[in-house]
Amino acid sequence: MKIPKTKIGKLELYGVKYKGKWNMFLNTDLVSRQNITVKDIDLLKKIHVERLKLFDKMSKEKDVEKLRNQAKELEKIEFRLQKAWKFEEDSRYHSWWRMAPQCKCPQMDNEDRIGTKDRVHSSECPIHGKKAEGKVVKKGSK
Repeated sequence: MKIPKTKIGKLELYGVKYKGKWNMFLNTDLVSRQNITVKDIDLLKKIHVERLKLFDKMSKEKDVEKLRNQAKELEKIEFRLQKAWKFEEDSRYHSWWRMAPQCKCPQMDNEDRIGTKDRVHSSECPIHGKKAEGKVVKKGSK
């Protein structure tokens, strides 16, 4: 399906703007392949802005339990993105969790595992690690 011509340019149509700046762009090939409509594009952009707001909250969070609850919110957002992209909802294909602020799990190892149930978690990760309790401690702080 072709996206109908609009009076706005590609930047405005496919770009995700957050805090006045272009943050990312939707994959135009995927838009065509999945028969995504302009209404679907608007929904995808809205969900990505929700994710960016959540990332802002997560980057400032000091309490491990709250941070882990925010990570659960992120998983819900990932499912909503899959649905908006007209994909089957499947956590094996989630990828944003690896980029969550304060996540210390190895990104490349986990990128290699997309599509599987396998995950590599760092014990030092305040979100996914077993050792993390209480407050998040930044390197160099006490």
